[in-house]
Amino acid sequence: MLAVGSWFACMFWEDIETILKRISVEEESRYKTATFITAAILAVVGVIFLNNIPAAVMAFILWVSFREKALEVQEMERKSKLEEQSEIALQMIASLYDVHKDMIRAFEGAADCVPPPMSDELKRVVIEYRAGKSMNEALTDFMERIENRDFEILCKGIMLSEQYGTDTSEVVQEVAQIIRDRIILREELKNELRGQKLTVDVFLMMIPVVGTLLYIFSPEARHTMTETMAGK
Repeated sequence: MLAVGSWFACMFWEDIETILKRISVEEESRYKTATFITAAILAVVGVIFLNNIPAAVMAFILWVSFREKALEVQEMERKSKLEEQSEIALQMIASLYDVHKDMIRAFEGAADCVPPPMSDELKRVVIEYRAGKSMNEALTDFMERIENRDFEILCKGIMLSEQYGTDTSEVVQEVAQIIRDRIILREELKNELRGQKLTVDVFLMMIPVVGTLLYIFSPEARHTMTETMAGK
């Protein structure tokens, strides 16, 4: 029953989302509404085909749980991609701002050079600013969406420079240098940890190798390992 209901739900999922999109339902609400409707389809299939209300209720609950977990996985993957793309995007924004002296143009130029989802988020900042939001509001919303520490440093630096009337270019360059130093330090720590891990792995691998060689080629060691209580 669940397989048949799932087939019906998946078949109508895209149609339901398309209809909700046309009537301007927000993305999060659209996802939840489509999930509820498809879960209801599952329940109806359970009642009609099996005449089994408990099975229909269970199918409804399972489908909602499945879609919520799928949404969590999608969000985790999105944040992982944003984290990977943030370093390049930050360097590009700093370089473009140094050329144009215009933060919106810097965001727009960086958005054209990085892949989604980072490009989508940068373009959204540009769209919101040109639609009437202040720079601080657009950057605050941006920080909340991506939840990235490096971008948070940059955005807060820009906002403070706007608030106190300082030179934004100096702030951007200083923040960019901090981020470069953090990237270098992060790579050095990774390399150091790789070296330590390799040392530990080699040491652990040598213990059974040396023990085996001693057992094979040293009669005294073999006697100690097999005949004495301490060796055993």
